Amino acid sequence: MNNELLGTQIAKFRKVAGITQEELGKAVGVSTQAVSRWECGGAPDVSLLPAIADQLGVPIGALFGRKEGSAEDMYESLHNWLCAIPQEKRMKEFYRLLSITPDLLNGTFSDRPFDPEEKRFVSPSAYTAEGHLMREVFDMEEGLLLAIRAEDCPFYLMMPEPTGGYESNLFSTEEYQAFFKLLGRPGVLEVLLFFHRRFYRPSTALALAHYMGMELEGMAPLLEDMAKGKLLDAQEIETERGAEQVYSLRGTRGLIPLLFLARWIMDTSGSWRNLWCSRGRPMLRRGEATEEGK
Repeated sequence: MNNELLGTQIAKFRKVAGITQEELGKAVGVSTQAVSRWECGGAPDVSLLPAIADQLGVPIGALFGRKEGSAEDMYESLHNWLCAIPQEKRMKEFYRLLSITPDLLNGTFSDRPFDPEEKRFVSPSAYTAEGHLMREVFDMEEGLLLAIRAEDCPFYLMMPEPTGGYESNLFSTEEYQAFFKLLGRPGVLEVLLFFHRRFYRPSTALALAHYMGMELEGMAPLLEDMAKGKLLDAQEIETERGAEQVYSLRGTRGLIPLLFLARWIMDTSGSWRNLWCSRGRPMLRRGEATEEGK
């Protein structure tokens, strides 16, 4: 058994998984010093290899430098890899994994080896010196990918194009116009942001008017219209003053992504990078497109 290669592989996959020597040691029942010895050329007990591989999210053969495996192995490995990462680190590490996919999709990686310690995929900042977003757009025949690969403002949106096209999944123009008209009404966005800053707790019109420094006469009809427009939920409760309406956010977390995408659109500084476009047809097409209509 090549102990040096085994130790190198354990160290590599441990760093990819985002776990410390202490965390790996506890997971497989050995000390931190034992893990350190493995990575310096020592050899773990053979009986520990399955547990080590499981914690690192890789097949046992990968610990010896073998690259064989099926697509099913890949999905299982990804599952095991995520499970091996502490809960509080999973989103960050999974985003690092996603950050290499734009280059893989457009073929710029080819067979370059992946080094988990190299920071070429995620930049420290998402902003130019002028404060503009450094956006990346990959508009391909297969779909659309928007990304900001940065530590301080990571963003990733992938939309594979449906068989019937994007337009078949959209509301009508009139419905969008009504939605954006309501969203642009004075006070509406302020109310939505207020709820987001208070952990979505329900509130009466009187309480909202008080907290936000608005007149009740203006707040009450505004909240009613927001409930009719499905931006808020309204529920009648019994109080010492009689029946009152209580308002709360609907069960959605779409506002913050929507506002971020709005900034994406509004930032016209031209701060784009790695623009990749292979699309040969319009973004929107009605239903199943024929060859002549593409």
